[in-house]
Amino acid sequence: MIGERSEITSSGRITPRSGVNDRVPYEHQNRAMECMDQINTDAAFSTLVVLPTGGGKTYTTAL
Repeated sequence: MIGERSEITSSGRITPRSGVNDRVPYEHQNRAMECMDQINTDAAFSTLVVLPTGGGKTYTTAL
């Protein structure tokens, strides 16, 4: 294993879909966004979003 090399090849190209995202946030995601809106008034302020695994942290913060 030491010194062995593996080549990983791509299986294709990923392209984003065009159109409107019809996904609706869950209630806990809406509440997290409301809280972030209230505390993020200073540009130097950072926020830590804590949700369970699969709770939608990336989706919540992206919105």
